[in-house]
Amino acid sequence: QYQPDLLIYGLKEEYYNANRKVEYEKVIEPRSVLNKDKKSIYTHVLELESKTLFGYAWNKCYRTELLKEKGIRFKKVKMIEDVQFNLEVLPYVKSMKTLEIDPYSYAIRPNASLTHQHLADYFELHTTRIQLFIEEYEHNMPELLEACKQTMAPIYCRYLLSAIARYDQPNLKHWLLQIFDSPLFQMLYPYMRFTGKKKWIYGPIRSKNAVLCIVAGKSAGFVKEKLPSLFAKAKQTR
Repeated sequence: QYQPDLLIYGLKEEYYNANRKVEYEKVIEPRSVLNKDKKSIYTHVLELESKTLFGYAWNKCYRTELLKEKGIRFKKVKMIEDVQFNLEVLPYVKSMKTLEIDPYSYAIRPNASLTHQHLADYFELHTTRIQLFIEEYEHNMPELLEACKQTMAPIYCRYLLSAIARYDQPNLKHWLLQIFDSPLFQMLYPYMRFTGKKKWIYGPIRSKNAVLCIVAGKSAGFVKEKLPSLFAKAKQTR
């Protein structure tokens, strides 16, 4: 009906327990919208990313002619290849259709996916992801750069707490103090003014309290590992 350059739909997250049974399901869907101008596309992309719907490749259909014409291919990078690909496609998208449906089932099993494995550069990979977003908006949609930073701030905080949960090192406090002084943290810090549940979850990061950040991150990591379905329900901040 619409013949868009990019089609995006939702998914259903299925959280399995150790007995291979689904304990909890979460549906994540975009609003059903047809975007046909550059600014509205970039605006909607921020909304999609806040719901974790933009970075994936498997919840999208791409116009083949567009990819061939622009010579866009997946890069050999770890973990963030999908979002890098999508950001490379984005400047050439002239029409984008989102569907309020969830035909894709995403099974989340204990310690079964790459996202649950230990990656020494986990945080660096995800901060690169955020930097790619900021650079894209800075270069191609500067009028939405502030909105981009505002969208990226809670995502950055989520990745930081996840990194704390994953990292098991004696100098974690020192590492956090370095993070607080990093250019990306300083750039996003003014946008870390949260309300509601996000205020309580990301408050230690906003206060730059390394000890409280470690407590929050390790506590979240424990719940995620031992009670994944409970963690999925508790993290409803997107």
